[in-house]
Amino acid sequence: MQHYINGVLMSEVTDEDPEKRKMSGLLGFQVHVSKTMKVEYRKVFLKQLK
Repeated sequence: MQHYINGVLMSEVTDEDPEKRKMSGLLGFQVHVSKTMKVEYRKVFLKQLK
């Protein structure tokens, strides 16, 4: 998984556990919200990497 913010790679994770990893399922966004925060998402793309 590669996570980009404004075109900049922020994190990259490779799950190398073939017994416990999930190849399908639901996608969720985790947000830690405070009273002064406003969170918006736009142009979310999913791309399968080979």
